[in-house]
Amino acid sequence: MATPSNHSADLTDRAQRMDENVYQQWYQEHARRLMAFIQSRCKTKADGEEIFQEMWLRVWKSGTAFDGSNVRAWLFQIARNLIIDASRKRRPELLAGEVSWEEFVVSIVEEEDDRLPVFRDCLKRVGGPFLDVIQGFLSGKKTTEIAVELGIAEGTVSSRKSRGEEEIKQCLKQKLQ
Repeated sequence: MATPSNHSADLTDRAQRMDENVYQQWYQEHARRLMAFIQSRCKTKADGEEIFQEMWLRVWKSGTAFDGSNVRAWLFQIARNLIIDASRKRRPELLAGEVSWEEFVVSIVEEEDDRLPVFRDCLKRVGGPFLDVIQGFLSGKKTTEIAVELGIAEGTVSSRKSRGEEEIKQCLKQKLQ
């Protein structure tokens, strides 16, 4: 009778010999959870599917490096790394204005990656009247609320927001490229 450690050693050996049945077994056991994990971290279904396919390609290519410790953890680590890689590749799109300012800020805050401290630094550099307006919008306030709170016209709020956003984008471009 095969013990769990013998079974794991056998799978490791078979994976290192690129036994297709091992990969099929891993796919059957883990694909559903991996796809859910990936999709929950991607903006679009297409992005998630692309990462999912790339993940299995990497598993196949690097199966000989699998050490036999924990296949599930290994698969999820590959998926996580690909999600991070995809996020980093999207940065130029964000900086180039291919998404809205709001989407840009949300992506920085939600992903909590290495851009967040840079974003905070750029926010501080904007300073003055622009900072008050940008912080108002970041806290979810409407133009009218910010105008009343700061004692300025709504048009001034809008122009300070635009100028502040542009200064932050320029700062981010300098620091992140």
